[in-house]
Amino acid sequence: MSRVSNSLAGHFIMKALCSAQETGILEYLSKNTGGVSGEDIASNLSLDRNIVESLMDFLVVNLPEFFDKNERLYIVKHPFFESSTQNSIYFALAYEDVLNNLPSLLRKEKKYGVEVERSGKYLSKSSALHNHHTWPEIVDYIKEHNFQTIVDLGCGTGDLLKHLAITLPGLQLVGIENNTDAANISKEDKNENIKFIKGDVATPETWLEDLSIKSIEKTLFISVTVWHEFLWAGETELQKVFSKYHALYKGGTFLMVEKNGYSLNSLRLLPDSIKDVTSVYQMVHPITNQGMPQSPAVWRSLIESSEISLVTVLPAQPDMSIFVCKL
Repeated sequence: MSRVSNSLAGHFIMKALCSAQETGILEYLSKNTGGVSGEDIASNLSLDRNIVESLMDFLVVNLPEFFDKNERLYIVKHPFFESSTQNSIYFALAYEDVLNNLPSLLRKEKKYGVEVERSGKYLSKSSALHNHHTWPEIVDYIKEHNFQTIVDLGCGTGDLLKHLAITLPGLQLVGIENNTDAANISKEDKNENIKFIKGDVATPETWLEDLSIKSIEKTLFISVTVWHEFLWAGETELQKVFSKYHALYKGGTFLMVEKNGYSLNSLRLLPDSIKDVTSVYQMVHPITNQGMPQSPAVWRSLIESSEISLVTVLPAQPDMSIFVCKL
């Protein structure tokens, strides 16, 4: 059977999962681990019972490793809540509006950023789950160099900062985020050790006064899969942004985490476990006016030709690179 034939069921499976997420079915199932009936789900969430049972039966048949039905009760199994599965659902929801409008974008009938947008809420959730694999390396680097202040550029919902608040108490933690959905979620967090500033990471001069730093030498600026998005305007524009940080925060340390980009021929040679996800990731970037993920070699060249200095590249996950720079 061809991949296209297999993808038909896969398409419907993801649509069903996204609908279950959006309507609260997955959350309701997670809170009732002993199982719940379709009638209970429909009644408690004000949903159509026939559609609920049809959707859940479909998931039980096609995802038996995650869902089961015992008599009248639907059950979600623990492996379903592993980060890779949750990330896939959040990523699909983040780009749902984009993919639904792909024909109109292709025909130039609609424009991304005007009539079509990604979901900031789900994009932040997806990014946090994907990027947390680099957190141990980030924590080790902070401990090794005894930083006092951590500034997370494009912090999303602040998951990394919340992790640092628990793992390394005593740090001054600041998150910069311009996305309204993510910023609102961040504000709901009552952690007194974290300060959230609504601001654009490309214009650090606009939130300079809100950022009170005790010692620039003991300050670490972190950006996790942020800067490739700015490459749609060209490398020169991103280098101008780096120059701003160099001018404003000279002496500070800049830790840049980016997902590795691949050429078409390189993508073809990747193992399926990495190729499928990476090819999706690279496809959506041009559609949403983002710069493409770059190879480590390209990032090295871009950094070395800017006003910031590359110090070293830390080991990370197979598809990620961590660049340590001096401002």
